[in-house]
Amino acid sequence: YDANGTLTADRTVTMGSHNLSFVSTTAGQEVKFQQNVRINGQSYTPLETISSTTSWTPNWDNGNVQTMELTGTTTINNPSNIEVGATYIIILKQDAEGTHTVSWGNAYNFPANTPPTLTTGANKADVITLVAYSSTVLMCTSVLDFQTS
Repeated sequence: YDANGTLTADRTVTMGSHNLSFVSTTAGQEVKFQQNVRINGQSYTPLETISSTTSWTPNWDNGNVQTMELTGTTTINNPSNIEVGATYIIILKQDAEGTHTVSWGNAYNFPANTPPTLTTGANKADVITLVAYSSTVLMCTSVLDFQTS
């Protein structure tokens, strides 16, 4: 490859014995590397903010870190587009009123099979970290009671 250009279809660039595959720019598609990746600087996905709702199905193609300000009782359904081995984060923030609760789908596995009792104080937040053990099992931990201002 000795020039910049536009890829009009799926392409693989070979450097020595290593391939860099450009598959698609469509959400949920992948760029695959066959070796370790080193990044000088940051690597991140933008924070996805979800409007409060009574029922939410996280879509991980929208980003690995998602946040919702709770304005009422919410059910967090099993997510879509889980990638086994990925790490995801959900930030749940109480509104100025607080007291809102959350129930979880069966894919969310907390230690001792017991979801945390979330912080219910006004403007407080909790962070739930999820590791995709399989496409149906998310191993979850929580860190609770963050101040948001």
